[in-house]
Amino acid sequence: MTTINLDTINWEDDYSEPDSGYDWATAQAFIPTEDDFTGWQLYIAVNTEGEDAKLTTIYYNDGRQDGCYSSDSTPDWPILDDLFGGRENWQNFCNDYAEKAMKQYLEESQEED
Repeated sequence: MTTINLDTINWEDDYSEPDSGYDWATAQAFIPTEDDFTGWQLYIAVNTEGEDAKLTTIYYNDGRQDGCYSSDSTPDWPILDDLFGGRENWQNFCNDYAEKAMKQYLEESQEED
């Protein structure tokens, strides 16, 4: 299995319909493993009420979805562990992402007042 370093990914804004509750600082990236139709689609977003981030990974095989794994589903954690080089790596990334996004969210909220 490919190991992905979350810190080196070029994340792009994600304008698709946000996941319930996770609607702030949405971003996505595609990591091809063989060609433009096979690889990992990654999504991350922050829940401003829970102040946490959710990382979702979808594997596409020849353009068809062939697995979906999420950081909010404990049974999926071993797959995320393998994909991102250990639990500490992806959990720290999610925590750091949420912390930065919440700081931005609070700053923008204060500007509106």
